[in-house]
Amino acid sequence: MLTWSVDVVDISLLDKTYKSFEMGNFYPIYDQFLGLVEDLQVVAKKLDITQPHKMSLTIGTKNRTLSQYQLDYQAAMQYAQQQRLNAQQTANDLKNRIKELLEVTNRIPEQDKEIADLQARLKELESQQSQFFDGVIVDVSEFQGDIDWNKVNSAGLALAIVRVQYGANRADLKYQRNLSALGYLGANCAVYSYMTASVLLVLKTKHRRFIQGHSRQATTQPRFYMIDVEETTGSNMRGIVEAYMNKLNSLGVADRKIVLYIANQLYNSFNLNVGRAGSIMIPAYRSTPPDHAYDLWQYTSSGSVNGINGNVDMSKNYSDRFKNQYLRKE
Repeated sequence: MLTWSVDVVDISLLDKTYKSFEMGNFYPIYDQFLGLVEDLQVVAKKLDITQPHKMSLTIGTKNRTLSQYQLDYQAAMQYAQQQRLNAQQTANDLKNRIKELLEVTNRIPEQDKEIADLQARLKELESQQSQFFDGVIVDVSEFQGDIDWNKVNSAGLALAIVRVQYGANRADLKYQRNLSALGYLGANCAVYSYMTASVLLVLKTKHRRFIQGHSRQATTQPRFYMIDVEETTGSNMRGIVEAYMNKLNSLGVADRKIVLYIANQLYNSFNLNVGRAGSIMIPAYRSTPPDHAYDLWQYTSSGSVNGINGNVDMSKNYSDRFKNQYLRKE
C-alpha cells in the first residue's frame, strides 16, 4: 500500500488545512521524484488531540512495486521526450512556413510584374479582336430565299459572300435585296459569280455585269470578287480564268481582291494560276480539310444560321492572309 503521511506540529493549522481533506475525496498530488501529478484518494485520517503533532493523513490506494515505479518513470521520460520532439517539430514547421511566406513575399514584385504583363497582353488581344469581324462565314444565293440579315448579323457574322450572277447572262434573283440589307447594316460582305462561259467574247460581258451589278446595290465596295470555278467549260480552264481576272483588272479590281473558288475534285485538272489570286477557297463537305492548299475551307452545304431558313453553305479555317485581307475592319 502506497501512503503519504503528513505530520502537523502547529495545531493552528488544523481548521484551515486538515479539515479541508475529506475522506474519500481525490486530491492532486505532485510527485517530485517522478515529475507526475496524480489525483489520489484520502483513505485515512488520524488525529490525537492531546498530541496534535501525531496527526496524519493516509492518501492513496495503489500497491506499487519498484518495477512499477521504474516503468512509470520511463513512461514519464518518454512522454517528456515526445513532448520535446513535438515541440521541436512544431518549431521546424513554423520555421518552414515562415520561410515559405518570406519567399512568397519576396516574389510579390515579380508576380505584380507578371500580372501587369498578362493584363497588357489581354488588352492587346482584345484590341486585335475588335479589329476583325468575328462570327460565321456564309455564302448565299437566291436558294436561301428572303434572309433576315438583322438576325444573322446579331448572331455573329464575319463575312457574307453573295452570289451576283450565274453564268454570263443570268442575275441572281436575290442579290439586290441581299446587298442592300448588308450595306444598310454595315456588314462585311463580298460577291461571287458562278462561271459557266467558255469563250472570251461572252466573258467580257460577264465581267462588266459582275462589277456593275454589285456597285449599283452596295454602299461600300466588296471585300473581294470571287470566281466560282466548279465546271469544266473549256479545254483551257487556266486561260479562261486568267482572261476573267485580266478583265476584272481592267475594271479596277486588283488581283489581291480576286478569290478563286475551286472544286476540290477538279483542282488538278483545272491547273489554275492560284499564285495570282488574293486567296483560294475550296469546298470539301466532310470532316477532313481539302486535299489542296487553301485560305478558306467551305466545309458544309447544310449549315444552320439564325435568320436564314433552311441550309446554307458555311466556311471555316481561314488563313492569316485571308483574315488580314478580308476580315480586318476597315
